[in-house]
Amino acid sequence: MAKLESRTVDSAAGPQHVLAAGSGTPLLLLHGIGAAAASWSSVGEALSSEYRVVIPDLAGHGASAPLTGNLTFAIQLSALEAILHAECTQPAILVGHSLGGWLACLLTLNHPELVRRVVLVNGPLLLPLPEGLSLIPNNRTDAARLFAATSSSTSPPVSDAMLDAYIAYAKAGPIGRFVYDLEAWKPYLLGDSLHRFPRPVDLIWGMDDELVSFANAEILLATLPNARVTRLEGCGHLPHIDCAERFMQALRATLERPEQASEAS
Repeated sequence: MAKLESRTVDSAAGPQHVLAAGSGTPLLLLHGIGAAAASWSSVGEALSSEYRVVIPDLAGHGASAPLTGNLTFAIQLSALEAILHAECTQPAILVGHSLGGWLACLLTLNHPELVRRVVLVNGPLLLPLPEGLSLIPNNRTDAARLFAATSSSTSPPVSDAMLDAYIAYAKAGPIGRFVYDLEAWKPYLLGDSLHRFPRPVDLIWGMDDELVSFANAEILLATLPNARVTRLEGCGHLPHIDCAERFMQALRATLERPEQASEAS
């Protein structure tokens, strides 16, 4: 197990920060909206003895440019393409959580030659957010509702200080910069494109997630060619964090399975 090292990759969006370690088949770990590469650190270090692990801060997140201004899918995808070209000498396995899963799907559809297989973790979001939930809450009540929707049934209560910090961060940080115009997301909705998905897909899903519920996974399973799923009971939207040991076991088992045939492999 190697220690992750910080690296910088040039892209059209500006310098992109990545954590990387190991050698062999490239394994790209993509975090969700508002998170950062560090959220995958323990997973990345554990897998670095078997893979060339690359964990980017998504564009506009963490230490990756752009640090100001609106964020778009086009910016995210161009930055990730630059990282794949710079850090991966062969097609990569993409493991994407939430928004990271959405981006993994778009990358694969746009550039299947860069991707070997895909693992989706509680994402992408295919259905509207549940009524009353917002990624940018205006008060503690709405923030508490969002935390409850994403947490597991055994998660501890969230303090008022944490709720206040999230409200401020959501508005001023990458979440607010990305969710500023949902109309701009329409060209990047997956929809029917999933029927022609060109690479094998596995799902790992925390079943207590009410934000990106298992109904989204059911759509993926019905639409993607030969997709498989591992359900993690009692885990929420962040299974790699709040159910870390069980998630790690599920991810290892998934990666060790033979790759199933895809529609256009």
